[in-house]
This record gives sequence, structure tokens and C-alpha cells, in this order.
Amino acid sequence: MQSLDYRPVEAGAALEARVEGDAISDLFSRLKFSAQAGLQFLRTLKFHGAGRLCSQVVRKFPFQGPPNDQRHRLSPDSLSWLELHSGRVPDGNELEAVLTSALKSNDLKEIVSKPGNLAQALKDAAEEWLLWMKQMRPSVEESAWVPDRLEYRFSIAGHLDGKTLSLEANEYHGGRIDWWLFDRSETPADLEGSSTTLTKRALPAPIEFTGMPSPRWWEIEDSEVDLGSVYPDQTDLAQLLVIEFALVFGNDYFILPIDVPAGHLCRMESIIVTDSFGEKFKIGPSGKASDQAIACRMFEIDGDEADTGNLIVIPDVLAGAPVIRKIEAALLVRDEDANLVWGIEQKIPGLGVALIDRHEAWLARLENLPASESNDQIAPLKYSLTTDVADFWIPFQRINNDLLRRTQLGDPNSDASRPWGQLLAAHLDPFNIRTAEVPAEGLEMTRRVRFAYGRDGVPYVWAALSKSAGIGPASSGLSFDHVDLSAANQSKSE
Repeated sequence: MQSLDYRPVEAGAALEARVEGDAISDLFSRLKFSAQAGLQFLRTLKFHGAGRLCSQVVRKFPFQGPPNDQRHRLSPDSLSWLELHSGRVPDGNELEAVLTSALKSNDLKEIVSKPGNLAQALKDAAEEWLLWMKQMRPSVEESAWVPDRLEYRFSIAGHLDGKTLSLEANEYHGGRIDWWLFDRSETPADLEGSSTTLTKRALPAPIEFTGMPSPRWWEIEDSEVDLGSVYPDQTDLAQLLVIEFALVFGNDYFILPIDVPAGHLCRMESIIVTDSFGEKFKIGPSGKASDQAIACRMFEIDGDEADTGNLIVIPDVLAGAPVIRKIEAALLVRDEDANLVWGIEQKIPGLGVALIDRHEAWLARLENLPASESNDQIAPLKYSLTTDVADFWIPFQRINNDLLRRTQLGDPNSDASRPWGQLLAAHLDPFNIRTAEVPAEGLEMTRRVRFAYGRDGVPYVWAALSKSAGIGPASSGLSFDHVDLSAANQSKSE
């Protein structure tokens, strides 16, 4: 069996950032971060009293912007941003490499030729700025995103009862990491650690929920939820189970809060109940009941019962990771008429504040196309091999029963039917998607920048991908061997 390479996570570190964190690979996002980082270095220089060196740094490491063959993709907002920053801020990516080398060799002349009496201030500013870069740059570790599955896949491991347990999350779509994501992994983990035993005394409290029937007679109940007005079908087992639990067994459950450290595997061995007469009763896990007819394993992790029975994972996650803003959006839709799956790029990152709208960029490109030469005689028929499709509709063709592969319409050297962003994997060629991952209703995919502080007080910034149900099937209007009769009809009318 394959042995996984587990990396220890420091206490308080954000697990979401480690799992979802991905390197920013699209061109415009990298350029924008580079300019923002360069501007931050100028602020840091001024804070340390070395503002006189700003002009030298800008001249030595000028921010250039995208190459000329990519500038046609920029929106007016991005072009204004580029004009504002070009020649006024240094290139942060280039500056980072030079500063790291200069501090290691203790040679500040790599940054500016003559720092003079500002050498110490320059060194302090460089150290502070490099720490800022480390905190603010999205994670560049190996991403847990599986491109062909359009989901995250990762494993965790820990020690319990003297042995190592491996748990894996195979279908994480972004959002919240909790115990129910994990199943027992058969892949062994080589990890060092130990386990401890925790004993706690507490008073249990009855569980309460909205709409719960009162356990006492002649007590007016809350009318916020009326369970008696729910009329489920006989085949709707989920509703029947919920109603039966609420009406019959709702007052049979108690809650006993136990504080355990985050980032641990925990197992409840037993509960000893002491009644009002001083008698003690040992209650074991319900999943290990001798009578399997009453055994309940609903809240247990799937896998080997001997290892995962009565096991719960307390992941070291963030209480809430606010989304700063959406930076990319795309759709995956099925087109039954063309027998294709289309990836529709909607928004991609730009250099300015506003995102680049692929539809608006396509319309602007059509307006700038040279007008076709008019002939004295209108051809009665106009034949084309295929009809035109918007260039932000990227086709995925079925190559077998299991895989869809991104292809391209028209000239392979042009931008037509070629993704610009990261969601449709412009950096991967070939790019395949499992057929089963695109349902009939399609998928809506987004990429967001998230920011939060971990329990260790360190700020985390990362780009997270997610997917949700789409908008249903769509039609591109693509057809082959197309004959346009509009010219012939026009000549007849004249």
C-alpha cells in the first residue's frame, strides 16, 4: 500500500487554508498582487524613515504589467489601473527574490546601489516586508484540489489507543470542514504521537429544539412550529423519521458538553451515570450494543468499527472565514443538441477593482473586427463548416464513458474557445473532467479570496474554489455544415 506524506500542522493553524489554499496561477491576479506588494514596500520604507530610497527602488524594479499579446484581454477599468501603476510602483515578485538573496548575503547593494546611512532602515524595512509577504501571499503548497473531480481530497492522521489512525475526506466542495466529512482510510500513515485520557464530571441537561412538544401536561406549547400540520407521503421516510423523533423521542435525549482541544481525534469510552440514590450505571456506546436491532451508528465515522466506532474528529478549523470577494465565476452546462459539455467563463480577475466580464469582452472584440469586404453580387448561398459560438464558451468533448476533455473550436493559435481564468484550468493541457461530475442541471463554480485569523493569531489569505448546482441545460446554437439562406432571401426580395 502507498504511504502518504503527512505534514504536521501547528496548533492554531487554519486547516481550511491548508486544504483550500492554492497558488494564484492566473496572470492578472499575480500581476495585481505584485503591484500591491510593491506599493506596500514603499509604505514600509517610509515608515522606517527611508522614503528617499523609494525612487531608486522603483527605477531598479519597475512594474511592467502584462505582455503585449495579453493586453487585448484587459477591460477599460484594468487599463486605467495599469496606466496608474506603471512606472510608479516596484515589481513585488521580482523585489521579493532580490530582498531574500540580499538579506542572506548581507549585501544591500543588490537593492539600491548606495544606501548610505539608511542601510539599517532599509534592512529593517526589508525584513518587515518579507514577513508581510509570507502572511499575505496565498498558500503555494501542493493544493488538495482534484481537477478532474472538481473537489478537494485530503487526509488527516493522529494517534489513538497506541496506534495511528488515518482518515480521508474524498468529497469536500469547500465551505466547512467537520467530522462527517471523514471516512477511515486504508492507507497507512507513518506518524509519531501519543494519546491521553480525559475524565470529566458534569450535570446533563435535556435537549431542546424549536417546536419540541412539552413533556408536562396542561402546558401551552410554542406555536412557532406546528409539527401536526406536516403531512408527509408514505414514501417520504426522512420527514417521517424527523416527526417521529420530535413527537415521541424528543425528551429522551440529554446534552453533556465536554471541552476538548481542537485538532484531535477523540473517542468516548463510556459514561458513568450516578442517580439520586447514589447508584452508578455504566453506559457504553450505542453502536456497540449487544442487540444490533437497537444499535445506532448514525453519528459515527464510516470504516472499520473496531477503529472508528465511537470516534469523532475535532478539526482545528476557523470559527468563520469571511469571503473578501468573488474573483472568478464559471458554469458547466450540458448541451444535448451539440452533444457537448460547455464551460462558460463569466467573470475572471482583472487588474482593476472590477472583474473582467467575458461576455462584454467578446462583444467588444466583435465590434473591433474589420468589416468584411462587400461584393457587387451577393452570393445566393453562404456555407460554413460550423456556426459561430461565443469565445467564452469552452467545449468539453466526451472521449470515453468516463472522461470529458477540454477542446477548442477554430484556430488553435487564437483565443477562441480558450479559457482565460483558473476555474477551467487554463494552466492545464490537457484538462479532463469526470463525466459523472457534471449532472444534468450542470454546475456553478466560483473562486473566492478568503481572509481570517487562526487561533495562533496569524492572518491567513487564500483562494478557495467551490461548486454548487447549476442552472440546467443550455444550447450554444452550434451546428455543422451550415448553409445561410438569408443572402438568397434578401436578393429575392430586392
